[in-house]
Amino acid sequence: MKNLLPAISAFFVIMLSCFDPSWAQGSNFNAPTWRGSYNCIQGNTGLTLSVDLSTQTAKFEFYPLRPTDPVARGSFFLRGRLPLKGSEMVLEPTRWSSQPPGYTMVGLRGTSYDGGVTYQGRITGGTACSTFTLRRVMP
Repeated sequence: MKNLLPAISAFFVIMLSCFDPSWAQGSNFNAPTWRGSYNCIQGNTGLTLSVDLSTQTAKFEFYPLRPTDPVARGSFFLRGRLPLKGSEMVLEPTRWSSQPPGYTMVGLRGTSYDGGVTYQGRITGGTACSTFTLRRVMP
């Protein structure tokens, strides 16, 4: 067992050196999630943003807010900066998880003024898109 201790210690040092601490500032959660909505050409659309701290990525899931809304369901991944205690969020799309026909990936640029409980901002890179709002979902 003593022989394994240096190897285990080295593993954790390597893992910690690859991790961007700004993603986990003050966090005790493994997968922080925010829910809200955004506006694009298809109209007001539901949004769930789930952060994976181990890979420093976020999953952007979109869906209709009401059953009659003309909005498809889909999801993609983003990468960037999302301080869990608040400040400025900047996330850029990287790849699709589930792409409905006619939809393009968008980015998020927003700010939290309440310590990361809510974020508000602009959709980036989308055709006829404007704003988003998100509220953190507590486990």
